[in-house]
Amino acid sequence: ILDNLAAGLSLDEVLRSYPSSNREAVQAAITYAAELASRTSA
Repeated sequence: ILDNLAAGLSLDEVLRSYPSSNREAVQAAITYAAELASRTSA
């Protein structure tokens, strides 16, 4: 999901690629990745 967003796909395009997912799950993945990134850069 994150790779697709980083490649420039829109949220709607990502959701179509992952039909078992939803907006909340994608937001959770983004939040989790941001938390990991902030931990590793600190």
